[in-house]
Amino acid sequence: MKNTDIKNIPDILKYFLSYLKAHNFSSGTITVYRDHVYEFLSFYKDYKDLDIELKNIGIFVVLQIETSDIRAYLVHLSYDLENNPNTRENKLNAISSFFNWVLSTNPNLKKEENPTYGINDITRTTKLPKYLSLDNAHKIQSVFDNKNCRNSIRNNMIISLFLATGIRLSELYNLNIEDIILDENCLFIKRGKGKKDRYAYYNDNCKKQLEEYLRYRNKIETDSNALFLSERGERLAKRTIQYIIEKAYELMGLNDFDFSVHTLRHTFATLTYIYVKQDVLLLKEMLGHARITSTEIYTHVADKQIENAMNSNPLSDFNVKKIEKTA
Repeated sequence: MKNTDIKNIPDILKYFLSYLKAHNFSSGTITVYRDHVYEFLSFYKDYKDLDIELKNIGIFVVLQIETSDIRAYLVHLSYDLENNPNTRENKLNAISSFFNWVLSTNPNLKKEENPTYGINDITRTTKLPKYLSLDNAHKIQSVFDNKNCRNSIRNNMIISLFLATGIRLSELYNLNIEDIILDENCLFIKRGKGKKDRYAYYNDNCKKQLEEYLRYRNKIETDSNALFLSERGERLAKRTIQYIIEKAYELMGLNDFDFSVHTLRHTFATLTYIYVKQDVLLLKEMLGHARITSTEIYTHVADKQIENAMNSNPLSDFNVKKIEKTA
């Protein structure tokens, strides 16, 4: 992808980004959409050999874009940039949203005129989520101690809460003291992904750790109502939470496995499905997924385990010729 030149962004793209912001899209999503649409418009300018600067592309140019141009771009992504199907689909979705917005601003245009409509030949590969083994999931919850960390109680609590509830990074970051309902072993997640409120339940072991952390937190001078605090009494930054998890993997010797904060959510979901209850509808509610298709990936994890077990079975290397000779 070409690096997005902020100074060279067309006004029409800026207006689209303002629309996304006004409709409460996350800053991360807005940045991704900006980069994807910018990349496409840059390609289109070169592809059509337009005698115009990128920043001057406006509505009249955009309305000239046809489905064949979108397909040419997808071919470019596949063969020139070697983008995988997942990446191509994500970029197509961003471009489609951009055109939907463009068309909505003109009452004389219809949604069906979106040049991305009808392009459905991108095969999304099924990529199984990475997750920790049951043993490592146990160990990582106490990986920090007084020897390797000044805030071991807080850091271990963060990891335990991720693993016990499967909440997202943004949801943990936004937790406040009043969102903790100790008597009912649950958290109140306000406006999680999809702008929906929900409850996330945790086990008794996590509750004990949470009570210990709250005693530790009460000793910190702060005016903040955030659940997780920095040493200065401020809400713990998302990047700091990410660093804590990265450090935990390093201490576990797992830093070469391309694990992330989201790995803990995958671990919660996978271990719950495999060891607790193979109920995809229940897991959907626990994870706060809007669509069942987002949850069904964890059924594939279980299928893969069965496949691996079968391939590891000594009978999988059954040699008929040896038996015939013996007979």
